[in-house]
Amino acid sequence: MTSQMDLNESHPVNRSVILVSSNRCLNLSSSKITTERVGIKAYGLLQLPEPWVPRFFVVSGKEKPSQDAIGRAAKKCGISDLATVYVRSSGTKEGIEERGSLDSWTCSLVEASQYIKRLAASPHIRAQKRIQTVHFIVQERVPSPEKGHLSNERRLSRHPRDWTVEFEKDGGMEPLGIRHWRDASTPSLSPLSCDSHPRITRALRAVASWAHPHRAHFEWIWDGTNVWIVQLDFLTQKLIGVTPKALVSQSKRAPIDDSNLKHFGSAKQEHFVSYRKLANARMYQELGYSMPTFFVMNDEQVMQSVIKDGVIPASLKDDLETLCSRPFVLRTDATDLQPGEREMLPRSDELRSADAAIQWLTTSFRSAMLKLESARNIVLMGHHFIPATASAWAQALPNKRRVRIEALWGIPEGLYYFAHDVYDVDTGVIDVSKGSRTKCKVILKRERYKGKFIAPSEEGDWIVHHTDEDSDWTGSITKQSWVQEIAWTTRLIAAKAGYPVVAMWFIDLPIGHSKHQVLPWFHDKWERPSDGYKSALQRKKRQSSQFRKITNRASWIQLQNDLADGVKVERVFISPEDSEIVRDRDFVLALAEHSKQNDYVVELSGGLLSHVFYILSKARCNVELVDLVGIKEEQIEYNKIVRDKIPEDIKSRGEQVEVVHLTGDALIEALKDKLLEEAFEVLDARTADSICEEVADLKEVVDALLRALDIEPREVLRTQEKKRAKRGGFKEALMLIRTSLPPALAEDLIEETGEPPRNIARQEQLPRPESDFHIDHRIDITGSPERQITLTMPAYINEYAAGNHRFDLATQSGERHDLFFSATVTRTSSTLKLRLRLTNSPVQLTLFPEEATLLASDGVDTGSPHTPPQNRKRKKA
Repeated sequence: MTSQMDLNESHPVNRSVILVSSNRCLNLSSSKITTERVGIKAYGLLQLPEPWVPRFFVVSGKEKPSQDAIGRAAKKCGISDLATVYVRSSGTKEGIEERGSLDSWTCSLVEASQYIKRLAASPHIRAQKRIQTVHFIVQERVPSPEKGHLSNERRLSRHPRDWTVEFEKDGGMEPLGIRHWRDASTPSLSPLSCDSHPRITRALRAVASWAHPHRAHFEWIWDGTNVWIVQLDFLTQKLIGVTPKALVSQSKRAPIDDSNLKHFGSAKQEHFVSYRKLANARMYQELGYSMPTFFVMNDEQVMQSVIKDGVIPASLKDDLETLCSRPFVLRTDATDLQPGEREMLPRSDELRSADAAIQWLTTSFRSAMLKLESARNIVLMGHHFIPATASAWAQALPNKRRVRIEALWGIPEGLYYFAHDVYDVDTGVIDVSKGSRTKCKVILKRERYKGKFIAPSEEGDWIVHHTDEDSDWTGSITKQSWVQEIAWTTRLIAAKAGYPVVAMWFIDLPIGHSKHQVLPWFHDKWERPSDGYKSALQRKKRQSSQFRKITNRASWIQLQNDLADGVKVERVFISPEDSEIVRDRDFVLALAEHSKQNDYVVELSGGLLSHVFYILSKARCNVELVDLVGIKEEQIEYNKIVRDKIPEDIKSRGEQVEVVHLTGDALIEALKDKLLEEAFEVLDARTADSICEEVADLKEVVDALLRALDIEPREVLRTQEKKRAKRGGFKEALMLIRTSLPPALAEDLIEETGEPPRNIARQEQLPRPESDFHIDHRIDITGSPERQITLTMPAYINEYAAGNHRFDLATQSGERHDLFFSATVTRTSSTLKLRLRLTNSPVQLTLFPEEATLLASDGVDTGSPHTPPQNRKRKKA
């Protein structure tokens, strides 16, 4: 939440505002404006240059306003009596995280006082008034064919100079960089003129330059002529968090005396054979890793006492006293588990006392195992906690060079739900017997903002921590050699296992706890989800009834209750604020079932290698991942000319390339194809900056085509000048709508008026391109009926749908049969994708054959459900 004192002191306002309080209309000078008097939202608008903000005034939330005072305030601001206005809340503690939690409505100015009273009386704002004063903004409404956000929040950019523009209409994002050498001059404070959609980012560059070097979040709208700023949040607080490495104890712990243990004992050979998790550890030992001592307890009688009765024998308690003298972790394994039951079996946090161990055994462990009726030979496996700064999942296949690594600070559970780093490594060889760790090469690295991770607290509980600013953008695998070791060893594990694996790793272990700095801990068979990987849509800053976030058990219960009451929810984002639901397998299974029953999408920021994604996708839940960096097809066909350095660049990323050298007519044809592709890239570019980039690509192809044809650039310029002199250029920006040649004897000739042509500024006002669809009834040379379908559309159209059409053909028996046809065309750059759908009409069964005969004789279609009821002559029974 934004600190009022920080905001008032670091970003004072520099202009006055009209404040309506009851029947009074006050003019507050800049020196008297505080967040407490006008609210944070209004305070933000008052920091902006006045020409950038639609006219507005503030209504105090402490007294009921009169409509007369609102009218007088509007007149002073220059807002018309007939204007439509926004009525928006402006809470005194309404920071960026709370935006959208209060309300805003659109109404006429004469209704403003009524709407303010209704807003103030709403249950939500009444609840907010217990913690803050809620004032209101009355702002002139500006039509907005496009709107969005401009932000350099830390979660979006490592450096304040890097901004992101979001377009709300289609969820698109565009980068916008402010560089000191280029943009350090004082920005113009005149209106943000912008007469075309692509120029929006150019107008917003002035806004970002004005805010530089501070971090801020703006909301903007575009009316076709100007960009307007309708909200500003300066992010004044430094993020307070923890350094992940500081949570890791570096001191060496004394060994324990385990000679008197009665139920637990060091793992034996048969345990390494019987239990999968211990079998993994044996494999790692064979690969040269020193694993910690594992303690095993599988006394069936004691296990039944714990699970069935919830009773801990005194002898077991003695064992736990000994083992928990150092932080101890209990894990679970069993045999005869059903598919999907192995993931997320009960595991404790750090247990630092026997009482803590008993509490876990009689609650979490017992509850989970009672539900796993198929489990046999249940075993408790314990080991002393291995502290590590970070952890990772790595995926490798026995016969593939590439390894994917997903890493995050803290323990691996953080990778279930939180943003993480991704490393794509090429191990260089298919056969691991012919390679080495040092030959591994990172070909893709995405180190992103990691605001949350899970690690032990001082009490040993595994909780959600917030990352400090020195670590949130720093890579979680800090040494190149560690990335190489993880990738290469995971390849070795896959080769030994004989199937694709996903392996868990601990990273940056203290020297006092292990002789290894990275340590493999667990692996399992990896299977690609049947539905593949789907990328989540860009989420807007504002939440709505259609979008929900689950942060803890309470928000999960609230979601279930709301849906039961008929609330429509389309997307649910999982972002735990505490560890209550992080490792709860029942929650994940219940979420999967609930999402299917209520038809909403589950969004995850966690890794695609994590257990949670695996369980949700296995349960056929509609799950989407916020970031799918590095997920591409193994082989891509291009068959097009590329820039000279592209093949080498692809090779440097570990991919194999196949190229051919073009000459003669083949080169000319390829360049002409490339020219068309680049022209479409210009067509699809959204902003002035991206259009500049695409035009540069287009010009590069033009230059190459001229060289291939031995045409000098000056020859093109002479031809260009000659054509301009004869036919003009495009300076006048004229669009030819139509021409007509009236008949010679026409009497009603249209006289030229001399008026200038009408002006069109908005894209949606442009005449729509003509398209056509029709079906020809024909007979082929054999005498069989056929239908010829013709689709006509401009090549540059983005989307085309032919709708649903019905036609009939005769079957081999001579009977008429209806077919339904539909077609859609989409364009990506210069590639058109045509989807055709041809289906049989269902045959309608009749109860009485003679009725069908009668209807057929009357020309009624009895075989198509699409015949309108009013055209059917069948009488109701």
